Amino acid sequence: MSPEHLHLALNHFPIIGIACALLPIIVGIFFRSKSTLVVGLVLATACGWTTLLVMNAGESAAERYEEGPVRPFLDANFKASLEAHEEIAETWSKVIYVAASLATITLVLTLANVKFARFAAVVVLFACMAAVGAGVFIADSGGKIRRPDFRTANNAAATQPHAEE
Repeated sequence: MSPEHLHLALNHFPIIGIACALLPIIVGIFFRSKSTLVVGLVLATACGWTTLLVMNAGESAAERYEEGPVRPFLDANFKASLEAHEEIAETWSKVIYVAASLATITLVLTLANVKFARFAAVVVLFACMAAVGAGVFIADSGGKIRRPDFRTANNAAATQPHAEE
């Protein structure tokens, strides 16, 4: 499997997985259900840490672009979108790492029956909401690499089909 395919296959886990973790975290907090909270925290932890794999595959895919085998499959105006996606992913993935770290710590606190674990879970809840937002922002920029029709009006020239000469 090429790095591009791996990146595309894995990039949904941090976003969708953490979004799915929100429900058991909320239920666990409000109903004081340790087992439900643990399910949400395990999901947030596991899916959050897949960001490392996603970033690694994305970096490998970018290197393959630089080496040349990916270029024939991309339009002539994609480079700005690729560079923007790299920058956005590098910056905003930190939010996902923070959420994964907090979820990991809170999972340990919850399993150890620490008194302030419920408060920590509330912090994780908000961190996970921020992580989902960051993930959507990253994914939006990534979609513009291969899809000229997703590019904004500010980049209108990139959305125009190439005139055949």
